[in-house]
Amino acid sequence: MFLFLYLSLRKAFSGQFLCSLIVMQTFMPQISSEKSHQKVALSMGLPQYAGIQTDIDFWERVYNDHDSDQCLLVDEKNLYRVFEVVDLPRGRRAKRRKVNKAIAKVKKSLFSISKKIARKPSLILSKSEKKVKQIISSKTLDTESYRKITKQLRCQRGLRDSLKLSFKIAQTHLPTVMKEIKKLNMPADLAYLPYLESGYRHKARSPVGARGLWQLMPATAREAGLKVNSRLDQRLDVSKSTRAALLELKKYHANTKSWGLALTSYVYGHNGVIRAMKNQKTNSYVYIRANYSTKVFQFASKSYYPRLIAIRNVMQESKTDTNKPKNELAENKEQTKSAES
Repeated sequence: MFLFLYLSLRKAFSGQFLCSLIVMQTFMPQISSEKSHQKVALSMGLPQYAGIQTDIDFWERVYNDHDSDQCLLVDEKNLYRVFEVVDLPRGRRAKRRKVNKAIAKVKKSLFSISKKIARKPSLILSKSEKKVKQIISSKTLDTESYRKITKQLRCQRGLRDSLKLSFKIAQTHLPTVMKEIKKLNMPADLAYLPYLESGYRHKARSPVGARGLWQLMPATAREAGLKVNSRLDQRLDVSKSTRAALLELKKYHANTKSWGLALTSYVYGHNGVIRAMKNQKTNSYVYIRANYSTKVFQFASKSYYPRLIAIRNVMQESKTDTNKPKNELAENKEQTKSAES
């Protein structure tokens, strides 16, 4: 199967872009600002901003180290704070009980630490409290800060097994997706986006009405020229839906001059991102992500781009580990990470 895919891609593409599509490498130069991104050729990879590296590292753990029978108990505002890896039992209620118990245990330690700080700066902590304080790794937090963390706890399920399955499904549609990316001269890394959106299932349907490989909403699809009615839904057409999604992303990038913001527009809404840019008076993805917040612009929207980059990194490195989704077309990785000032 891999040989067939390789030969198909050789026939479809040639030269340097063929290499970037097959290997899906990132050869981004070191650049100092979002403004510099527009000078980089579109066919190169997506930037890996230094300002979100801890979040990327967390999502790499989620996609690389843990299956769906485990979850990582983490501070969602500071993803380097992983308090525990919880082994999940079978059954929805049993899972919920186990997770709630784990969260309650960490909350108890956090409240206890906050009370002891209020009473006496020189702390005498229990074993579990010492573990929690060490994970937080900050000597400057006050009582209120510890209590605030209790409201930021979540248990993120592992996604390694899900990514493995998606990789198998992707082989059917990947050549078509890559072909459309080449036509529009866009970053080859965008071929990883359907892993995040639909698991590369071209008939995927969301509860809110999004469908297809790229999970396009009806209005967005029609705006992009696709037919969506009771008789025909072109969101299920891999080639046409891919082109429609890519054209949307190209428009978002033209308006924001930032791939971080363009991809965030895809999940959060482009009007919302434009409002954030005006509010913060910048097009810096890292700055907006850190400083802008609404009821909707929270964990899911802020995690979207780091998750995409994490999937890319895991897939690129997969040939070195049999427990990861195996990409036998991948060559030795030679990646340069771009930083944002």
